[in-house]
Amino acid sequence: MQDLLDIEQLHEQTFHDADIRHEVLGMFQQQVPLLLAAMQAGTDQQRADLAHRLMGSCLAIGARPLAAAAALVEQEPANMAALGDVERLLDATLRTIAEFLAA
Repeated sequence: MQDLLDIEQLHEQTFHDADIRHEVLGMFQQQVPLLLAAMQAGTDQQRADLAHRLMGSCLAIGARPLAAAAALVEQEPANMAALGDVERLLDATLRTIAEFLAA
C-alpha cells in the first residue's frame, strides 16, 4: 500500500482525523474517475489541464506514483501511453484506497 499511497502524508493532510480522511478519500474515489474520463475524451490542452488537476488531488492524499504519471500527461498530453499509465495507476490506487477504508 505504501508504494501507491503514503499513509503518513494522508494522516498529516487530514489532521490525523479519521472522519476527514474518509471524507477526502471518498471524494477522491468519486471525482478522479470523472477526471480520467474527461482526459480520455479531451483535446491535448484539456488533457494537460485535467492532468494538472489530477496531480494536485493525488498529492493531497499522498498518491505520489499517480501524481507523477499525471505530471507526465500534463507535460506530454498527446502521449497516449502516458495516459494509459495514469489509467492503470488510478485503478490500482483506487483498489488500495478501498482496502484502506475497509480496514
